[in-house]
Amino acid sequence: MSPRKSIRKLVAWLERGKNRWNFVRKVVRPLGHGSHEKIRKRFIAETIPMNPEPVCLIGVSRRIEVWRPVENCTLEQLEDAERIEEIDGIEKALIEIDEKLLDFKDLVVNAGLNALCGQAFDSSGSRPAVFNYVAIGTDNTAPAAGQTALGAEVMREQGTYAKDAGDGECSMDNEFSITNTYALNECGLFNDPSSGTMYCRDTYTTKNVVSGDTVKVFYTPKFETP
Repeated sequence: MSPRKSIRKLVAWLERGKNRWNFVRKVVRPLGHGSHEKIRKRFIAETIPMNPEPVCLIGVSRRIEVWRPVENCTLEQLEDAERIEEIDGIEKALIEIDEKLLDFKDLVVNAGLNALCGQAFDSSGSRPAVFNYVAIGTDNTAPAAGQTALGAEVMREQGTYAKDAGDGECSMDNEFSITNTYALNECGLFNDPSSGTMYCRDTYTTKNVVSGDTVKVFYTPKFETP
């Protein structure tokens, strides 16, 4: 078969798929019919990264809110407050917000990934418990995949689960009533009230809280295919 016929067959095959058509439009047609070997090499280089194996992405978004009783706020805090509402019978102002947008490359640690395998497929008595405990702490060490606990945990409570409207999306939230003074820097999800397995951990800019404050933590785990 002549090189020209080989190229025509290659182009016809490429045009049968979307990614193949992108290759034809961007690579084959600009090159023309000058070099069969040149087109073959460009085809290998361009199509391999364009056709990855299917994967399932696992990520988490997180939001933290700090609420302070109005009577304990400075004038500046009241002026800058996002809003004021009643929490447990006390008027409180929302004085700080920190958000971590959906991230498929961070937050979920190796132990959390391994526990997901057991939660989904292990029918034995050793099946891991669900991740329904929210913890906060004061350590600002950068998150790492091999971590298994917060650096300096100060509070952990059972959160509230809800299935969100989006496919593969849910929420795990909690409201902490602060009874001490802390410089909060970290939070995470666990499957036990005191030890257990950590699902995720991340850090944020220091949130200085005092007795009487309320800290709300909102987690939104997300599972999706690209």
